[in-house]
Amino acid sequence: MAGQMVKEGILARYRDEVKTGALVTRDTARNALGANVDGYVIPMFHSQTAIADNPALVSEPPKTFEKLVAWTKANPKKFGYNGIKGGMLGVAFVFGWIYAHSPNPQQLMEGPYDPKVKESWGPRARQAQGVQSERRHHARQCRHAGHAEPREIAMGPVWVDMFYTWQADGKLPPTMRLQLIAPGLPSQPMYYVIPQKAANMEAAKKFVEFATSPAIQAEGIVKRFNWYPGIDAQHVQAHLDRAVWEKLFNDIPPQDLATKGKSMPIAEYFKEIQEAYEHQVAN
Repeated sequence: MAGQMVKEGILARYRDEVKTGALVTRDTARNALGANVDGYVIPMFHSQTAIADNPALVSEPPKTFEKLVAWTKANPKKFGYNGIKGGMLGVAFVFGWIYAHSPNPQQLMEGPYDPKVKESWGPRARQAQGVQSERRHHARQCRHAGHAEPREIAMGPVWVDMFYTWQADGKLPPTMRLQLIAPGLPSQPMYYVIPQKAANMEAAKKFVEFATSPAIQAEGIVKRFNWYPGIDAQHVQAHLDRAVWEKLFNDIPPQDLATKGKSMPIAEYFKEIQEAYEHQVAN
């Protein structure tokens, strides 16, 4: 949506005109589904996908997609995700899988679009579908991964903010942990934008500057909702007590977010990756 509004000339290019614009370096501030939004947006927050595991069932969690494949072969039916029909979590995992097995994942995220690229996705999509024996992972199953029941999964993708919310609500044991496996998994940002014809441009800039300040991001985004901040994570550390910081950044430190937090693919690949996956499932 932000990319389309930029193309239509609806948005103001304001980021360099607010002080907090310099606190954002992630690619999500430059690219939205393959559209160049550089200067037009500042992320409000990032909702990041990661792999959760139960240490009672997983002695050494895999740190890469390659090692994940080896783990699932050695531990059948213990990894689960919800395919692409149960929401964006499963879709994001499949995107990360395709990125990991593509010669040029940057092209998938930033373009240019080439219809021939999808020709190699069949076997990769089949592997993603086959990494588990049954696609039965959803929110409730993720919580089941926290219990040492032999029929339940031991590992699966989660939204990081939901993971920590479940832990705070006692729905997941505090011993469960997260991995942002290499080369990375997608996140979904929400953006602050300003209309090109805003009635009060200066007031709008001041509001965004306030909302993306380290203190407000720390309190309103990280502490209250367990989201990763829109600005680069290291800028909020001084405004969080140690317990809050370690809860959110112990398993996935800021440097991992910067290098392994990926954007979603451009619109054409966004659709075609899902179609390739669904074709493999149907056949």
